[in-house]
Amino acid sequence: MGRPVMELEFEGALDVHRLAHLQKLLDLESYARLDDAMDHEFGHRRLHDGGGLRPRRAGLPSVVLYGDETREHWRIVVDGGSGSLPAEVVDRVRREAEAAARAVGLTRVGSGPDDPAPSAAAMLPERPVLTVRLFRGDGLEMPFPSSRLSTISTALGLRPESGFEGESGWRHVHRDEGRRTLLQAWSEDSVVHTVRVLVDHTGMDPREIEGLRLQILAAARLGHQPVRDILPPVTSPASRWRYGTIQETAWGPPVRPDTGDEPSAEQLLAMGDATDRPRTLAGLLWRFDLEDAPYELVRGVVLTAVSGLVHDAVDRVSHGMYGILPRDGVLDDDLREQVLDLLLGRTSQA
Repeated sequence: MGRPVMELEFEGALDVHRLAHLQKLLDLESYARLDDAMDHEFGHRRLHDGGGLRPRRAGLPSVVLYGDETREHWRIVVDGGSGSLPAEVVDRVRREAEAAARAVGLTRVGSGPDDPAPSAAAMLPERPVLTVRLFRGDGLEMPFPSSRLSTISTALGLRPESGFEGESGWRHVHRDEGRRTLLQAWSEDSVVHTVRVLVDHTGMDPREIEGLRLQILAAARLGHQPVRDILPPVTSPASRWRYGTIQETAWGPPVRPDTGDEPSAEQLLAMGDATDRPRTLAGLLWRFDLEDAPYELVRGVVLTAVSGLVHDAVDRVSHGMYGILPRDGVLDDDLREQVLDLLLGRTSQA
């Protein structure tokens, strides 16, 4: 831990539902439990410039949520890490923390007045721009197998949900003021699992929507879950198949269509020792003119390619993101590590 540059104190009791809501509002990752007296850190998130890939190096600034033994006294701390943190970043985190804490019923204590101005940090995006429903597909009126849902959540980079019945995971795609985008997954019932892209703005880059669509379909293939329906439906087959994407088939497993003479990303990665096989992630992206594409589209294309090479991800779900990757020897070592970094949302550079 580095030097704390901001500490806010709050009072109020939180049950598991309100704690989970606070963690989601502040985009905090946590595996702590309220009923475990040994747990005191209830969420953390690394802070870095921009909204894309995070640096791989250690010592990044972070925001951390702590709770005491009574679960009625809470601290939100900004750790400066090993470097300096701009004052505007600290102020933005302060305003977000105060707004989110008020939203779950906590009261600010300590030095400094609360900021009374309303903030979008206290609200989650609610308008869907993409909905994909997955079908259990085996005719059994039973909950989805947990290994399949875990595989889908891992592939999509979702943080585990807690406290809200039916929801299973989420990831903030964007958290910028006036440009919030949330990827949310939950099980509606025993046979339908839904993944949605929710926004609080208009004009989302269609390339990002396409990228998220590819990711959801690839995750469904990795998790062996058929696609039931997609809203809104894709109306341009040429664009959706440009990268060798997965065809959306109702009441059947996702399949990749014939892409003609141009190899798909999946086929390129499976070329063995062929001369044209990409040896690095940059080489793969160059083949598909994706050097300047948004992160979510790049992630969608790469995950689509990987999903066609992995058939036992459900059996290897305990390995985390490593279980999503092809086994050793399928990809060059450098490309394998670069793909792993991309799927985890971090740069390859230290």
